[in-house]
Amino acid sequence: MPSDKFYVQGEALRPGKSKNRIVYTEEEIKKTYTELANKPILKDHINTVDNTIGRTTQCLIKNDEKGMALGYEGWIKEDGTNLLEKIQDGRVCEVSIGAMCDRLVKEKDDSDELTAIGLHYCEMSVTPTPGVSNTRISQNVTPTHESFNDLTQEELDVISKEFEELPEVKKEENIQTEQKAPNAEITEEKNMEEKTEAAPASPPALQESAVDAKIVEATKTLLEEVKALKTEMSELKTEKIKTEAKFKTEAEQVAKAAEGCEGYCIENASKGLALWKMPKANGSF
Repeated sequence: MPSDKFYVQGEALRPGKSKNRIVYTEEEIKKTYTELANKPILKDHINTVDNTIGRTTQCLIKNDEKGMALGYEGWIKEDGTNLLEKIQDGRVCEVSIGAMCDRLVKEKDDSDELTAIGLHYCEMSVTPTPGVSNTRISQNVTPTHESFNDLTQEELDVISKEFEELPEVKKEENIQTEQKAPNAEITEEKNMEEKTEAAPASPPALQESAVDAKIVEATKTLLEEVKALKTEMSELKTEKIKTEAKFKTEAEQVAKAAEGCEGYCIENASKGLALWKMPKANGSF
């Protein structure tokens, strides 16, 4: 695995009101939180290929001392800006989601707050000024699992070869030969049994043979499952390439639409694009 690729984890979204006065409820977050998995990780919501620095791998609903949160795991690759160092020393410690929704509902006529209904996640960005408080990104030294999508065909072949090279149980004739091989303890025990005319015990070799047969069968089954996974992963890689190509096209379209909107943030909405002014460094508009 390339050394410039590292894993991250944290919280991407919490219930509450964002800086652009969009309200995210716990109920709506729970409905579609799985959509955040396998989404691009960007820098500052800039939807371009050059600003795509990684992907999320999985997500979950979690609870901590700050309440309910949409947790995630993912990976990032260095882009020449010392991202890992910035995350480790806390210069970059928060994230923000890029999402669409089915509709925005105004709960009160005298309020300018809108509740997002039917969330659909498009991307997650590292940013020094997130729209929702108490998000987090940190290095994950022990990821839950590494997606098969991240494995190369060569790595999959190695896994398969390791299973194929597992030592098989000796053939039946070899087992029989071993049973007939001289053994002082067995010979002595047999002589004792003949003298006392006691009933012979069950041959241990037969019991071992039954166990070995089960090991062979289990190994063959496991190997078949690995081969099936290789086929499935190959199909998933093809779909991944198609998805990335589609995302690249959409990202370029959004980036083109955002030209000339310096100081503002543009985001997909249910009826086109939403545009709002980005906060300054001190949080004001």
